[in-house]
Amino acid sequence: MLTRLYVDNYKTLVDFEFKPTKLCVLVGENGSGKTNIGSVLHALTRLIVEGHSAEDAFPSRNLCRWSNSDVQTVKVDVRGMMGEFRYELRLRHDKSVGSVTVESERLLHLDETVFRSDAGTVSLFGGPLKAPEDPSPKPTATFPFDRRRSFLSTGDVGSPHVRSALFRATLQYLRVLKPDPSTMLGRSEHDSPRLERNANNLASWYRWFAQNLPERLNHYFEQLSAVLPGFRTLRAVDAGTDAKEVRAVFAVPSGGELSFSLEFLSEGQRQLLMLYLLLEAVGPWTTLYLDEPDNFISIREVQPWLSELERVLDERGAQAIIVSHGTEAMNYLGSRQAFVVTRPGGGATRIASHDGSDGSMPSEVVLYGSSTGAEASK
Repeated sequence: MLTRLYVDNYKTLVDFEFKPTKLCVLVGENGSGKTNIGSVLHALTRLIVEGHSAEDAFPSRNLCRWSNSDVQTVKVDVRGMMGEFRYELRLRHDKSVGSVTVESERLLHLDETVFRSDAGTVSLFGGPLKAPEDPSPKPTATFPFDRRRSFLSTGDVGSPHVRSALFRATLQYLRVLKPDPSTMLGRSEHDSPRLERNANNLASWYRWFAQNLPERLNHYFEQLSAVLPGFRTLRAVDAGTDAKEVRAVFAVPSGGELSFSLEFLSEGQRQLLMLYLLLEAVGPWTTLYLDEPDNFISIREVQPWLSELERVLDERGAQAIIVSHGTEAMNYLGSRQAFVVTRPGGGATRIASHDGSDGSMPSEVVLYGSSTGAEASK
């Protein structure tokens, strides 16, 4: 669960700090920086979880355009399997040669240093970190490391340095999505355990889900039957060597049924298939950052999904940060917690907590300007 994000020199995020709650909505005008918040979280998972190079995850084109600094900073606090972690990352961009390197990394667990890297040298800490008469921690090992990558990207839960591996595992539960139902096609060449950011691999993810978590499908189909008239089930049928086609099955008034590959469904129907399956995948420590999930679906369909989202978060101890321009989602989630995202004077992104003390709803703040009851978090 994400408890704090600090970013400096990433697109419009300059000296930016955000402390999300368990369930909150981000509102603001287009171009205010809401998507940039999700983008930097996605970049972090690419660097640490997926093992991409610093240059791939944080390309120099994403530096703040009006800043001359070549240093980029990201800090996150998360609550995971072993309590509170804090991770700090500094990247160095050399525009003359087009390279991006890790200048420094540091991971703390319960305020104790787990590892740190500086200029390509990694120091590990473990066991009793300091004697009573010695306030400075002593590393248990020091060695050189490739500055083009994060040290954490090499970890696994079975490694000797378990706390680093568990922090990395915690980030695997961070899911940043900006779904585009027009890309969700029925044909799938393989299973996929992770949903892509735009959810274009929904069919492959469903295949993996059906094989690994089949016990959750009955509830999934029941939820969909309540919001999609006539819906019965999803079927993965053979479509060539190793390929499957995921088809939605509907009852017809004359009796019997018809099935349709995903691309023949409306964008709203595909969006609902993805959103409800996503809820079935939520587990403890999960953080969802969903950028406009209520696009393409009607007000009548938004409300049941939001209610189910809140139930799932409470039941499983998970977190959701929703970006929305929809009045229904803004006001429903705003009654829990809303944050207003702005760019004063077209400059850096700022975020403020909307407490509603002036009687305004989050949608009214977007329409008519900042609320007098908003408290700036930065």
